[in-house]
Amino acid sequence: MNDSKPTKSQLGKLTEFISKELSGKKIVVLSSYSPASIVNSFRKNSEYVSIKDKSKYIEYINGIVDVLNADYFIPFASQIILYRPDSKWANEYKVSYNDLQKGWKAKKTKLLPPYSKLDLNSFEHSYIKPENYNHDPEWIKGKVEKHMEMEANVNVTDEDIKKIEKKMRSQRAFLSVLFPKGIGFITNKREFTFKPISGKIVEGLTKNHSFAIKVPDQALKDAIEYGHFGDLGITMFTILILNRSSNPKLIYVFFILLTLHDYKHTMSLSNFFKWTKSSAKNYKWKSP
Repeated sequence: MNDSKPTKSQLGKLTEFISKELSGKKIVVLSSYSPASIVNSFRKNSEYVSIKDKSKYIEYINGIVDVLNADYFIPFASQIILYRPDSKWANEYKVSYNDLQKGWKAKKTKLLPPYSKLDLNSFEHSYIKPENYNHDPEWIKGKVEKHMEMEANVNVTDEDIKKIEKKMRSQRAFLSVLFPKGIGFITNKREFTFKPISGKIVEGLTKNHSFAIKVPDQALKDAIEYGHFGDLGITMFTILILNRSSNPKLIYVFFILLTLHDYKHTMSLSNFFKWTKSSAKNYKWKSP
C-alpha cells in the first residue's frame, strides 16, 4: 500500500474479493507508517504547532490490517534518517518501529520487523537487526555537507520570481479569499510576498501576511522548473510559518490547489470536468 490511502469501502470490496476468489490465501500488508508531509512543519512564534499525533498513524495501520483481516504486516518505507540541517529536526516526529510495537492492537495480524524476509511457502521469516543496518553516518554526513555546499551557490533569480508569480496567479481567485493578506516566501537568501488581490509579487515580507513558506532555494527553483510546486507540501524541509489567525488546514488546501494545477486538472474547464469524472470513477473502484 505504502502511500495509497484507500477508503474503507474500497478495502471492504477488496476483502470481499479475497474471501470469495482467494479463500485460504495468506494476506500480507506492506505499508509506510510514519508521516512524510508538512504535518509537522507548522510554526507559530518560532514554536512547533502539533497537527497530528503519532498515535493516529498507528491507529490507521491497525484499522487497515483489521479490515483486511491480514495475517502479516511488514513495516515499509519509514525507516528514514534525516541528515540535512534543514530537515533533521523532523527525526523527532517520526513514528518509529518501537512506537509501532507499543501501539500495535491488531486483532489477528502479526507485526514483523523492518527489513523482513518472508518465505511465501512456509511463512517463516527472518530480518536484519538494527545493529546490522548497512549505513555509515560519517559517509552520509560528508555527502550531505558536499550537497549543501553546492546548494549554497544557488540563487532564486528575478526570472524565477516571475514564474512563481505566474503560478500563484493561476489560483488567484481562491487565494484572494483564503489568504487575502498575502503569502510570504522565505529562502536562504531572499524574501518576497505574493499578494493575491493584485496578483503581484513584492520584495520582502509584507506586514501581517497570511502565512509564509520557508524553503531552500534549490527546492523552490526545482518545484517551479519541473512544474511540481505541490511537492513542496510533502517534504520534511518546508516550514510553514503561521500568523495569529492562520488555519493550518487552509494551507493544506493551498497545496491541493497548486497540485491540481501542476497536473493540469484546473487549467481549463474541460480538464476540470475530465478530472472530476475520473475521480468519481476511481472512487467507485471495483476489485478485478
